[in-house]
Amino acid sequence: MVVVGVLVGWLPGSWGPPVAVRMPGLVLVLTGVVTLVAGRWRWRAIRLAIGAGAPMPATRLPLLVSGVVTGTGLLLVVLMLVGGRR
Repeated sequence: MVVVGVLVGWLPGSWGPPVAVRMPGLVLVLTGVVTLVAGRWRWRAIRLAIGAGAPMPATRLPLLVSGVVTGTGLLLVVLMLVGGRR
């Protein structure tokens, strides 16, 4: 996700204002970093749960990631459609 965010951030900016072109890339990079940190925390929680014989902890991370990716994709589509009308 971080790599895709960097690529989106470096797309040619002829289809919209520079801030609007770079914003989806920034959102994807930040989502990748948050996913990395949350995955590390979840891995630790699962390891502790297995060691204690407790049930696995629940997570909402897939819902968060899919929501951000979907929203960013829709934002890119809107920016390309609006930028193409110039």
